Amino acid sequence: MPNRMIAALVAVAVAIGLGWWWRARSRSPGSAAPATSAAGRDGAGRGAATHEPTTASIAGTITDLGGQPIRDARVCASVIREGAIFETTDLPRCTTTDTAGRYQLAELVPDRHTVTASAATYLPTAWGPAGEDGAVTLAPGEHRAGIDLALRPGGVALRGTVEDVSGGPIVGAVVSARHRGGGTSSTDADGRFVLWTRPGTTAITAWAEGYADGGAEAVAPSSSLRVFLTPASSLAGVVLTAEDRRPVADAEVSTRDDVEGTWTTTRTDAQGRFRLARLSPGRYKPTASATGRFGMAPASTLLGLGQQVDGLEILVGLAFQVTGAVVIADTGAPCPRARVKLADGTAHLGATVTSDAAGRVVFPALQPGHYRVQVNCPGFTSEAPYPAIDVVDADVGGHTWTVAAGARLRGTVATASGAPVEEAAVMVYAVKRTAGGIGGQHATTTAADGSFAVTGLGAGTYAVAVMVDGRFPPKPVPTVEVPAGGDASIDVRLAATGEIAGAVVDTSGQPVRGATVQATSAAGPGGSRAITDDDGGFVLLGVEPGVRRVTATRGELLRKPGPTGDDRPGESVTVVAGQRATVRLEVEAEAGTIAGVVVDEHQRPVADAWLSAARESDAPDAVPGAALRSARWSFDDGRRPVVSDQDGGFRLEQLAPGRYTIRAFRKGGGEAASEHVAVGTRDARLAIAAPGAISGTVVATRGQLPARLTLTVTDAGTGFERQEIFFGTGGAFALLDLPAGSYTLVATGTGARGETTVELAAGAHAQHVTIELAVNTRVTGRFVDLDTDAPIAGLKATVVPLTGGDEVMALLNPSADDGTDVSGADGRWAVANVAPAVAYLWSLPVGGAGPWRSAASVVDARVTTDVGDVPVVRRRTQPGQEPGTLGLDFVEDPPGADPRARVLRIRRVAPGQPAAKAGLKADDVVVAIDGHDVRGARALLAAPLLEVPPGTTIELTLEPTRTVALTAVAAP
Repeated sequence: MPNRMIAALVAVAVAIGLGWWWRARSRSPGSAAPATSAAGRDGAGRGAATHEPTTASIAGTITDLGGQPIRDARVCASVIREGAIFETTDLPRCTTTDTAGRYQLAELVPDRHTVTASAATYLPTAWGPAGEDGAVTLAPGEHRAGIDLALRPGGVALRGTVEDVSGGPIVGAVVSARHRGGGTSSTDADGRFVLWTRPGTTAITAWAEGYADGGAEAVAPSSSLRVFLTPASSLAGVVLTAEDRRPVADAEVSTRDDVEGTWTTTRTDAQGRFRLARLSPGRYKPTASATGRFGMAPASTLLGLGQQVDGLEILVGLAFQVTGAVVIADTGAPCPRARVKLADGTAHLGATVTSDAAGRVVFPALQPGHYRVQVNCPGFTSEAPYPAIDVVDADVGGHTWTVAAGARLRGTVATASGAPVEEAAVMVYAVKRTAGGIGGQHATTTAADGSFAVTGLGAGTYAVAVMVDGRFPPKPVPTVEVPAGGDASIDVRLAATGEIAGAVVDTSGQPVRGATVQATSAAGPGGSRAITDDDGGFVLLGVEPGVRRVTATRGELLRKPGPTGDDRPGESVTVVAGQRATVRLEVEAEAGTIAGVVVDEHQRPVADAWLSAARESDAPDAVPGAALRSARWSFDDGRRPVVSDQDGGFRLEQLAPGRYTIRAFRKGGGEAASEHVAVGTRDARLAIAAPGAISGTVVATRGQLPARLTLTVTDAGTGFERQEIFFGTGGAFALLDLPAGSYTLVATGTGARGETTVELAAGAHAQHVTIELAVNTRVTGRFVDLDTDAPIAGLKATVVPLTGGDEVMALLNPSADDGTDVSGADGRWAVANVAPAVAYLWSLPVGGAGPWRSAASVVDARVTTDVGDVPVVRRRTQPGQEPGTLGLDFVEDPPGADPRARVLRIRRVAPGQPAAKAGLKADDVVVAIDGHDVRGARALLAAPLLEVPPGTTIELTLEPTRTVALTAVAAP
C-alpha cells in the first residue's frame, strides 16, 4: 500500500463520510433498500407496474416571494421507494403551472414523494423545510391540495444536449439537477434542454426510454453541456424453489451496478418470471428473496451494449423471518418509519427495513447468523446496545426495541464574517457516547438563516462536521457536549478563507472546458473542486490560506506544455484570507488522435468494444505497466465514450502528445491492450482474445463450509480485479470471462479464508481449482510510543489482508462490541476473526486525530498470534498545519510487492530543495530516519516521520553508513 495512502486515509475519513452523504443527498430521493419503479414523462405513465396500485394526486400554487403567481413553472413529484417495487427506474412526474400559477399532478403512486418546482430565472425549490424530509405521503386514491411553493430569484440556465453514446440526439429525455430541489427539464426534438438551477457546480441525471440512466457535472450557467446515455440492457429469468424447482411468485429480485453503485429491483409474476430492465453494460449477479426464501444466481452474467439476456435461473432455499416492533418507551406508542438494521459483520450478512405505521418490523428472509441490531427512530434515541439476535434454524419473533426521547442539538453555520450559510451539509457523529443514541451519523442541511437541528441524540460528545459546496470540513472538527434528554447548541463559524479564480487554456489559447480544478497542498485538498466553464474559467471557493498548488484534471492530470512526467503539474498560488487570487493554467493542447481497429480471436471486427487510453509516463524510472493499470479505470471527463463501430474501427481524440496504453474491452467478455502507442497512430490493432474461466471448489479444512463465500480474483500486474459472491453452491464456483493473466484467488467466508494462484492462458478454462479455507485467528499486541516505548491507549487496531481486502471499509468499521480492539491503558489490544494471511496492521486514533499519527505495520497472521510491541509515531504537525517538504520522493514498489521487503530508495530530488542542497541523489537508500530503522516493513513509519512543520530538522541515515541532516522548508 503506498505511503501516501497510509498518510491520507484517516485524515479524510470524516470527509469521506460527509462526501458520500453529500453526493447521496443530491440524488433522487429513495430508500436505502434497492428498489426501482415505473414513472412517466409530463402527465403520462411510463412502463408497466408489476402490481399497479390505485393512484393519488396533489395540487397547489407556485408563486414568487411576493406572492405573485408564476406561469409555466415546472413542478415534479419523485417517489421515494420504500414499498412497492416496479420494473423500471423511477422518473419524476412533471407538469407546468397555468396563468394563475396553479398545477395538479395526477396518477401518482400512493407512496412518499418529494415535490420540486423550478422556473426561468428562479432558484429551484423543494417542498418542506431545508434539512428535513419534507415528503408528501399519499394514500391510495388520496388528493392533497395546498402543496404550495414560493420561488426565490437567482436561478441560472444550464443548457445542453442529451445524446446517444454512439451518436445522435435523444428526444424526450428527462434531465434533473441532483441537489435539493433541483430543477427538471426535458429534451426537444434536437435533444436540447434548458435547466434552471442554482449557480455553480452541479451534477445532473438524465433518463430516457430505452436507455440506462446517465449523468454529468457542469458549472452553471453553461450553454454546452453534453450528457451521453447508453442503450439499456436487460436480464430476465425465473425464480424457482431449490428443493423441487417450483416457480416462486412475488419474489423480489435485485441486482447491483458495481460501477454506479445503484440497485435495480423487480418482482416475479405468477410463473416466477422476472425482468430487470434499464441496465448499463456490465456484470450482474441477481439475488432473489421471498418470505422464508433466499437465493442468488450461480454465476454472474455480462451484458453488452443494449443486450437482452433471458433464461437465468435463480434457486431459492430456506431462509428465516425475524419480526419485532419499535416502541417509544415513555408512552408505549409505536414508532412508524423507524429504520432497523440487522448485521452479521463476520459473515457479511444483513438487511435494513422500515417499520410500518404500527411500528412493526419484518425481515422476511435472513440466513443463519449472529446479528447486531441498530434502530433509528426519527427524533428519538435508541438503546446502546440492543441484544444481538441469533438466527439458527427457525423464525425469530417477539422482539421489542424501545426508544426514548433523545436530546436535541441546535446550531448555526456562518462564514468567518458572520453571514449565514444556506444549504451547508452538516453531519453530527458521536466521538464519545455516555448513554443512548445509535452512535452513528446524523445528517442534515442548513436553512436560509444558517440554522440546523438534529434530534434523537444520546448523551455524549459529538463532532459537527460541515461541508459547503463540496468543500472539506473545517479543521479541527468542532465538538459539543450533549446532555441526556436535554438540548445543546453549537455555532459553527467557518474559518476565514480565500478564493482562487482563473482559467485553463491550452497552448493554442483555446479554453479547456469540463476540466476539474482543485487546490492542494501537502496537507491535502484546500478548498472546493470546480469544473471549468465554456470559457475555461473557474472559481475555487473556501480555499484555506497558504501556498496552494492548483491543478486541472480531465481523466488524468493535465500537464504543462513540454514537461516530462517528472515535472510537477499545475501552478503555485498564495491564498490570503478574504481575498481572491488569480491563476492561469496553460496545459498541453489535446489535439492528437489514435485510430485503429478492434478484432476478436478470429480476426473478425468487434463492434461493441469500449476504448480507453492512459498516457504513459516518460520518466526513466516509471513503474512498468502503470498506464495499463490506470487505463482499466473509467472517468467521467465530459467527453463522449469511444465505442468501436460495425467494422471494429475506433478513433480516440483529444489526446495530448506522448505515448499511450490503449485498452479495448467488450462488456460481453474479453479485453485487449496495447502499450507504447504514439499519438498520430492510424493503424493500431487490438485483438481481443477469447476470454477464459476459472472454476473449482472451496473446501473447509475445519468446521462447516459457510453458505456465503466471497471470491476475489486479482492480477496485480495488469490491475485486473473482480469480486463475486457465491451463495448456497456447496463451495462450487465459476469465474467466467477472464482475460489471460497470473491470478491470485482469495476465498473468504464466515470466520475463514483461503488463497491460491492460477496461471490462465487466453481462452483457457482452469478447472478443478481447490481453495482450502483456514479458520480465522485472534491477533494481539501492544501499541507503544516509537520514541519512548510507553504504552498508548485509545488506538483502534484493524488488520486487513494484503490481498482480497477492502482497506477503506475496514478502516471505517466500528469497534468490537467488547472494545478489545481498542488499546487500553497498558497499550494492549486484541483483534478477533483475523484472516490467516499477510496483512497490514493499522493503528487508528479513536474519536479524532489526537496526538498520534495513524500508521500501519505488517503482520503474518498465518504464523503470528501476538505481534508484541507495535511502534506508533507521535504526530509532528498540528491538525490542519501545512507540513514542510524535503524535496525528495521514493521509488514506488511494483504491484504485488511484499511490503516486508520494502526499500526506501530515492526516486528523485527537486533542484534547489533541502535534499538536493545536502547532496542526496537518485538511488540513495534511506535506512533510518531520526535514528529509527525504516527498513522492510518498518518503511511504513517513514510517512509519519517525514511529516513535519517547516523549519524542522530531520536526520536521514543512508546506506551504508552516511548520515545527512535536512531542514524542511515550506512546500513550493
